[in-house]
Amino acid sequence: MTPNILHLITSLKIGGTETLVAALCHSQKSRYNVYAGYIKEPGDVLDDVRADGVPVQKFSGLLDLCRFLRRNQIHVLHTHLYRANILGRIAGALCRTPVIISSQHGIDLWRKPHHSLVDRSTARFADCILPDSEAAKTKLLTRERIAEDKIRVLRSCAVDPSTFVSKRTREEVRKELGVADNVTVLGCIARLHREKGMDRLVPLMKLIMARIPNIVVIVAGDGPLRDDLEREIQAAGLRDHVRILGWRRDIPDLLSAMDVFCLLSREESFPRVLLEAMLLRCPVAAMNVGGVSEAMAHETHGLLVPDGDLAGMAAAITTLVESREEAGEMADRGRERVIRKYTLDRMLADTELLYRELIDRKLKKS
Repeated sequence: MTPNILHLITSLKIGGTETLVAALCHSQKSRYNVYAGYIKEPGDVLDDVRADGVPVQKFSGLLDLCRFLRRNQIHVLHTHLYRANILGRIAGALCRTPVIISSQHGIDLWRKPHHSLVDRSTARFADCILPDSEAAKTKLLTRERIAEDKIRVLRSCAVDPSTFVSKRTREEVRKELGVADNVTVLGCIARLHREKGMDRLVPLMKLIMARIPNIVVIVAGDGPLRDDLEREIQAAGLRDHVRILGWRRDIPDLLSAMDVFCLLSREESFPRVLLEAMLLRCPVAAMNVGGVSEAMAHETHGLLVPDGDLAGMAAAITTLVESREEAGEMADRGRERVIRKYTLDRMLADTELLYRELIDRKLKKS
């Protein structure tokens, strides 16, 4: 019997978790009957999954999802992100789906007490809950108070060294962006949201420009702060020094054009974008939040700065720009670490081992 699997996610717009679900579907479709489902927003990743030959379904609510689980005799329901985790666990329990797995892709500092209560109340329906970092696991234990025997850390944020490569030269990318080769390029790749620290960008640039006046920051991303951020940039007289590019699919090309990658987030579990920068040997300066220090070690793979210390971040970026040999050595070690520990193949293999264990245990019982 070939098991039937449904990956249920809150949305399929562009993002790290959405890209992960697409990778899981692609990897598993040769061994399982794989379906993908979402409950909120479609997006570019939806087209990618469909083009890969995986059936995709939008669910309007609990009854709709239950009908699908029963009609397609789903054996493994793997949910991703908060809303899908809650809805999926309840539906899976009602339909007696043999295996229910919930992935926790982040720390979710936005949660209110009632969110934690609902998460804790429905966690008992899951066979396994998968945070992607020790920091996220700690939150599940202390904030959600979920039983430790249900939790396994699985590094779901991973990169594929065979495909995550720059297709254009540094010079070509800089020419497109209108940036001369002698200009220092600082890069941010993030959703334009407070949790990603993008409200810190303009104050940081003011500090950096006192040290490195010939600098441009490129921002790949979009989000609710965009209008406010553009107004701040204009008011601060930084329009010539900040380029907001919106969402981009050519992230490897952009990283190849950067002198330093900067992570300003207030919260992160295990940021894929950090691994991407490390893989492409881009020197990294990052706020030391959540699981960031699990991905990289200070002064070994890049520079870590206490959360909110913008003066410290400006100093770290200046160090990486002025000490290029040291920065290059850290970047080399960062790439080696990613290839050794955080590749997509390794993550997919770890996920497959978990699936086989749970399928063998639960389906044999039934």
